[in-house]
Amino acid sequence: MLDDFKFSFNDGIVHVVYTGDIEFEKTANMMTVVGKIASENNSNLLYFDVREVGTGSYHTNAIKHTENAPSRGIDRSFRVAFFGREDDYERLRYIENVMVNRGFQAKIFFDEFEAIAWLKNNF
Repeated sequence: MLDDFKFSFNDGIVHVVYTGDIEFEKTANMMTVVGKIASENNSNLLYFDVREVGTGSYHTNAIKHTENAPSRGIDRSFRVAFFGREDDYERLRYIENVMVNRGFQAKIFFDEFEAIAWLKNNF
């Protein structure tokens, strides 16, 4: 179920590479793993590389995932950076808005270095 994800932890940041099509349960399981990795490493910095994410329903899923994030170990103290493709702006901007409107510190980026700098407050 987690074959579409690569997880790593470097320099205080939980890194996730998400590939394949978006599925609600798959994303929910990934969030649980991310929450666990963050907790084990005392980190609240998340970096999602979503450049290779395929299609799937995201409007309702973004709302549900954001509302369920605290139960998966990802609360509003986290900084969440999404690194994506510029041609995916509409979807990424929607996800960012959903998260920000619910009190999360989230931002989309099309430059990896800017995303990392923002996570570390070096912008």
